[in-house]
Amino acid sequence: MSPIRAAIALAATVLVLAAAAQGRDYGAMYDDRLLGQKQPDYREVVLWNLQNVFLPKLTAAERQRLRSLTLDFPLRGPTGGLFEYFAERSGRVVLPVMSIRFLADLSVAFAWLDTNRYTMESVTDYVSMVKYQDPAKFGGRYPDPRAALRIPANATDNQRVDNLSQQILNQSLSFLLLHEMGHVLYQHPGYGPGVPRARARENEDEADRFALEVLRRVGQPINGLLFFFLAAAHFVDHRADFGSDADYQAYLSKDTHPLTSDRVARLTQYLREHAADYGRLQNDPSRAAVAIRSIADAIDQEVVPVLADPDQQRLMALRGRSMTLAGLAPRRPGETMAAPPPASTVPGQLFHGVFDGNMDDGTATLPTRAVLFRQGDRVTGQYSFGAGQGEISGLVEDERLTFVWRTAEGAGRGVLRSSRDGSKVEGTWGVGDRTAGGGRWTGTRAR
Repeated sequence: MSPIRAAIALAATVLVLAAAAQGRDYGAMYDDRLLGQKQPDYREVVLWNLQNVFLPKLTAAERQRLRSLTLDFPLRGPTGGLFEYFAERSGRVVLPVMSIRFLADLSVAFAWLDTNRYTMESVTDYVSMVKYQDPAKFGGRYPDPRAALRIPANATDNQRVDNLSQQILNQSLSFLLLHEMGHVLYQHPGYGPGVPRARARENEDEADRFALEVLRRVGQPINGLLFFFLAAAHFVDHRADFGSDADYQAYLSKDTHPLTSDRVARLTQYLREHAADYGRLQNDPSRAAVAIRSIADAIDQEVVPVLADPDQQRLMALRGRSMTLAGLAPRRPGETMAAPPPASTVPGQLFHGVFDGNMDDGTATLPTRAVLFRQGDRVTGQYSFGAGQGEISGLVEDERLTFVWRTAEGAGRGVLRSSRDGSKVEGTWGVGDRTAGGGRWTGTRAR
């Protein structure tokens, strides 16, 4: 399959990735020793917030209905999932340490990237990568967010990074805890056979409203919800992951926490209506209310389309399946791929460096970045065409590079010719054994 056609949904076949994240083994991402060390800390913080912040804001009737509430912090959830928070009708709320640690690491990654003015897309690229790719590609164990995204070990020594990451984690975890408490409060029957889809949707809305209502009473900001829902939206199964609407609806009928665009839109509507309450305890309540409405707008603009648009979901799946660890390196806004300047001992060496340009298939054109490394007459590297990434390898003869390209969707060959000063490349690519017929590829040296 053409890397371009797959990327812009022009392929004749539809990309079907049924229940992509189901059955993945995420449990080995963190070892028992680390999780065991974090377990008492997470338990202490969550229980303190429950006793001192949330329970005092509940009505007497709500506290009575939650009298059976207990919190459990196992090292991992039953399936070793990354977002595996849930409640049981008995009153038990389960907050696995691994899921909290994963959220904490994502929060640090987001805060460090934001502080250093890198794009946030690499975070969602990572989430999509672990959703769609098998752990065997990473030696049998998925890399944790901080390792995969190249976040420095001392990232939280920066006060802004530490404060922002803690805000994101605490606000997200507060919403998750209260959401699960909402299920206990309303004695929701769970999901699956015998529970109509409409009832499941109402259950989630009730739990969401309870969480948002308690946070409103507390006057706690909810900025972290944008980050949490954006990460979760790139991980849950979508319509594009299934072969038909019937298959997708069957999946939703069994999903324990269906995350849909309608659900998120109802949540943001509530935030807008009560923005003044969420910001009332801040130094500048009016400004805080404006910020909360902006967060609601951002969730609508960035999260809802991911959950609602199958075409966008297919592009996201393609990117997740083709993403590499090298492709997750921090990059600036607008860059399709990070571009560390390749080491070179030969000024103006042909086919060595970072080349920005375009790739087309005769029907559409996408911006492309290639990072090429040359040793002798051999060239290796990576390229990104916006919705996906690929690898390239080949041989140089005079001013011509004959190469092989590979993506998650296919492979082929091609030929690039360089200007004499090495500043520009142009050529063709093809599918299979052909070096032409697929489209053209041009680039100008950026570094």
